[in-house]
Amino acid sequence: MEHDEKIEEQALDLPEVQPEVLNWLAEVDLSSITRRVADGSYVVQKNGLPYHVPDSEEFAEFFSQLDEYARAHPEAVTEERPHVPTEEEERRAEIEARIAELQEYLRSTDWYAIRFADSGVEIPAGVKQARQEARDEIDTLRAELEALAAAKA
Repeated sequence: MEHDEKIEEQALDLPEVQPEVLNWLAEVDLSSITRRVADGSYVVQKNGLPYHVPDSEEFAEFFSQLDEYARAHPEAVTEERPHVPTEEEERRAEIEARIAELQEYLRSTDWYAIRFADSGVEIPAGVKQARQEARDEIDTLRAELEALAAAKA
């Protein structure tokens, strides 16, 4: 059976299909439908490319027919579940965010070091100490990132 005949046969399983929807369905590979669990939308292959069909007013007729077909043919549907980060991935993201925050602090106070280099005006002791603490914390966090990478390898 040719691909077009298979699609027409699949489309015939849908009651009361509008002509424009039938034409659209004729270009869709109904043998492989992905349902996004996060938002209930579908992704299908149309003309060899992925095509997103959200549950929205703009796509209501297409979504309705595709949803009806998917419910009638669950064997053709694969559920796409969102990635759930591991504890390690969450920790890595926390570390990277903290490093970025500390680097931003250092950038925002770089002018003290530049002023000192240019004119000899001392960096206030509190700023000098906070900058050193930021650099030390960055070093500690980078070492933790390296340890996480080594443990994963």
